[in-house]
Amino acid sequence: MKNVQESASHAARTGPFFIVLNPGSGHRDAEGEKQTISRILQESGRDFEFMEVNGAEPIDLLARRAVALAQAQKGVVVAAGGD
Repeated sequence: MKNVQESASHAARTGPFFIVLNPGSGHRDAEGEKQTISRILQESGRDFEFMEVNGAEPIDLLARRAVALAQAQKGVVVAAGGD
């Protein structure tokens, strides 16, 4: 169990973020928030990739793809969107 926790902690500190973003969810400025997230992560030197929910791919498959990428690259899946 300790190795799993250590791996997760290391990924959270150093691994890339795979951000599953649902820009259609909620009532906020999704593009503005995406730009803010991008700026902050770039300034911190963090690798990241936005994976947008846009109807081209079912959300469950998009989420599975994000998890597979995070596992392969020792990264973290982040869900963003909504209120």
